[in-house]
Amino acid sequence: MSILIVLFYVVAILLFVIATSIKKSHENKMKTYTYETEAVVSDMKRLGKYSYPVFEYEYLGRHMQKQSAVGTSPPAYHVGEVIKIRVNPDNPEQYVTTDAKAQKLACGILYIMAIVFFVVTTFTAVAFSKIA
Repeated sequence: MSILIVLFYVVAILLFVIATSIKKSHENKMKTYTYETEAVVSDMKRLGKYSYPVFEYEYLGRHMQKQSAVGTSPPAYHVGEVIKIRVNPDNPEQYVTTDAKAQKLACGILYIMAIVFFVVTTFTAVAFSKIA
């Protein structure tokens, strides 16, 4: 049983590390992607049950159109919605949404899962230590 407890603690730690990595990655992009502009959601591409927004924006007079790599269910955006983004001046095809809806949702879910794994594992370890 102690191997399972250790395994569940490892899962809790991994979930926490993944959530923190996603959060830090977004924060780093917000620092380095310095060109702020608005993007319009021009389309929503469906892949299975997930919707991927297609953003259109202007960068120094150049029209850009990029499909998000992050899909959500239900859709986080709707066609015609205008959002603020930050564009990487070194590679204008790279951008980050300033509202970070999908990232916040993913991090929140992962943090909650990590806490649940940690709490349940701790209670289980305490219960088994009293039995043994």
